[in-house]
Amino acid sequence: MSLYCLVHGAFQATWCWDLLIPYLETQGHKTVAMDLPIENASATLSQLADVVIQALPKTDDDIVLVGHSMAGTIIPLVAEAVKVRQLVL
Repeated sequence: MSLYCLVHGAFQATWCWDLLIPYLETQGHKTVAMDLPIENASATLSQLADVVIQALPKTDDDIVLVGHSMAGTIIPLVAEAVKVRQLVL
């Protein structure tokens, strides 16, 4: 099964995935979600992408990156650094 990496948008946090995570896990998938430091107005997109990269386990090859809203600008940067199967914007 896949590992779904769920990246929230601006003014949100991991709580925005509270309904999706149990659904994906009942389908046999693994999930990971992290809180981005969006309160830090000086954080660059690269720094936000690094937060996502650090949250990913190093062993999963079948990663689906899901980015909501502002995260659509971050997940392509993650995909440059980590092998992913699919981007969902």
